[in-house]
Amino acid sequence: MTLEEGGRAEVRNLGGEDWDFDEGWGLSGTGTWQLINGASGETIGGAPAVQISITNVTGQIQRPPRAIDEWTTSPHTPIGQYTWEFGMERTKEGLQPYYLAGDPDAPNLYHLKRT
Repeated sequence: MTLEEGGRAEVRNLGGEDWDFDEGWGLSGTGTWQLINGASGETIGGAPAVQISITNVTGQIQRPPRAIDEWTTSPHTPIGQYTWEFGMERTKEGLQPYYLAGDPDAPNLYHLKRT
């Protein structure tokens, strides 16, 4: 994921949030980003978030099924656009964006690392 000054965003093979993650797809594309107030369930404690809206999808992948992906049985249909909300958490490595994936009642938290 790349976020540029001026609000341009680009993602590469980034999986979906919440239940979408379980479907095993990832997409690449460009769009916009903005800071928003996080809502309950989208970020930890409703903290501020970065919203990324991809409106120009340039590619899509399907993750091979794993034993823990019992719901993933067939490739996902093409996606024309998608929006994520990444929370921000202060860690010992500094400010790190994260997103929640899987069952919204018991989500997995995935931090993104700067490269």
